[in-house]
Amino acid sequence: MTPEERNELLVSAEFEPEALVLQPIPQEEVAAVLAVQPDLQPASAAIEYVPASTAPTYPRSRRGVRIAVSVGVVAAAAAFAVAIVLLRIAGGPDHPVATSGESLIVIAPFANYTAGQQGFNIRGRLRASIDREIASAGLTDVRTVEWPEALSEEQEASSAGERSDAAIVIWGEFDSGRVLANLTSTRTESESFGPQVVNIASSPSELPTAINIYLTSEVRSVALLTLSQLYLEQDEFDLAKTVLIRALEQPPSDPAALANLRYRLGHAFLGGKYADLDEAIWRFTQVLTVQPRSADTYINRGLAYLERGRPGDTDLAIADLSRAAQLEPQVAGPYFNRAVAYMERGHSGDLDRALRDLERAIDAGSESGGTYVNRAAVYLERGDDGDLDRAFEDLERAMDIDPDLATAWVNRGNAYLQRGRTGIQSGH
Repeated sequence: MTPEERNELLVSAEFEPEALVLQPIPQEEVAAVLAVQPDLQPASAAIEYVPASTAPTYPRSRRGVRIAVSVGVVAAAAAFAVAIVLLRIAGGPDHPVATSGESLIVIAPFANYTAGQQGFNIRGRLRASIDREIASAGLTDVRTVEWPEALSEEQEASSAGERSDAAIVIWGEFDSGRVLANLTSTRTESESFGPQVVNIASSPSELPTAINIYLTSEVRSVALLTLSQLYLEQDEFDLAKTVLIRALEQPPSDPAALANLRYRLGHAFLGGKYADLDEAIWRFTQVLTVQPRSADTYINRGLAYLERGRPGDTDLAIADLSRAAQLEPQVAGPYFNRAVAYMERGHSGDLDRALRDLERAIDAGSESGGTYVNRAAVYLERGDDGDLDRAFEDLERAMDIDPDLATAWVNRGNAYLQRGRTGIQSGH
């Protein structure tokens, strides 16, 4: 018997296993040259405000991005249990942890719900596919690791991500007729499109054949989506587009999974050197035909309209952001961005509408300096009694939150000039 088999037998008989020397898995280093994108500087104005942005203006939560896959072959649960016990007896860590500057992708074993308890190494094949895509992209600061136990719900995946400081956690399950993979991003606010299941077999006897037939394209789809998520988190929009377009060459058959891919592609087209706002709007529109209650998609399409700036686009943006606010009234993002749209449109009453939205954003938990800068900008533009003092208070609050926020300093200078021109006395 091998040492591993002997310990598995000992554990099954409720004896202590013998300590094993665990050898580290060698990692192949791959040379890489990544494109560097210059930052675009916003145009200045007499009174500046923080533009609408896809970045959340409220405390970030962690939501799962579920991806339908048919993948193939998980190590037996008993073997993983033995490995965990051995690691703990030897005094080593019971879970992987990212090193400084590293993006860690954690892959948990897939829960096995087949009637015959068939074992398929889904995690191993998925990890190998992701590693190939990472090597092909030339990424040297990204590493995949295996989590020691199965994860059965989103909260457990988020907890695993926090414990390991991972960028992404992949987990899932399979039974006689399906394989379901979930991708949880632990560093950004991500869109969730609900459960996505691909039926790859109708009986337990068909599952092995189905997995081997459909394995390549489905696993590759998850690998490319994982890689695109890393690029989007790093604002490498053009690289994310390239990866997602490759994923569309063999699109997932599940409508919800395809909507998820299009959402990410729309987000990628919002930025980068080769930004295409028309393409972004089209991709988000495709998503909404399948997921008409996706607030994040309405927000992003509204931002694309604002950025494009054609006649009537601000009205379209306000309509989308209003829909997002209806769907998620307790979230600050729609209110913050709709306030910016009102400020840009400039119709009668729009400043008051913008002010109400910024107050709603603060009530919803937005404590960003940008929110207070924008409310100060509304006060300075409106010019009602007491607005100048209110603007000073908001700008000081913004500088307390973010001392390096340039628009706060610029607008406070403008506020001093405005006070000097009007002769208004103030305590500031």
